Amino acid sequence: MHEFSICRALVDAIVAEMKRVEAPRPFRLVEARVVVGSMRRIVPDILQTAYKIMTKDTPAAGSSLRIIKAPTIVKCGKCGWTGEIEDVFFRCRNCGDTAVELTGGMELYLDNLKIESDEQS
Repeated sequence: MHEFSICRALVDAIVAEMKRVEAPRPFRLVEARVVVGSMRRIVPDILQTAYKIMTKDTPAAGSSLRIIKAPTIVKCGKCGWTGEIEDVFFRCRNCGDTAVELTGGMELYLDNLKIESDEQS
């Protein structure tokens, strides 16, 4: 259930960023987009639930959370192949060697905030 602690930090970052946004006011947050590496082992449904709970009574209330999953990428130290693996056993898909370096899959960052004017017409 590390999703809740991750979400708390995410919501704090979103609210802080909303305070810094240089956009005509008032505005509202429509969507927050976050990139999560597959090696983080985050359960998207739990993160979504945590987001709904933790954004209540904040400037981000009512917004949606879009989760972009970043694949696990490795580079082989033997043959030089670089690519995505889906297996939990870190092996080169080209030569089968296990001397691979993790180069992607640990990402966890706020990528984008989508806002729109909240003015009444």
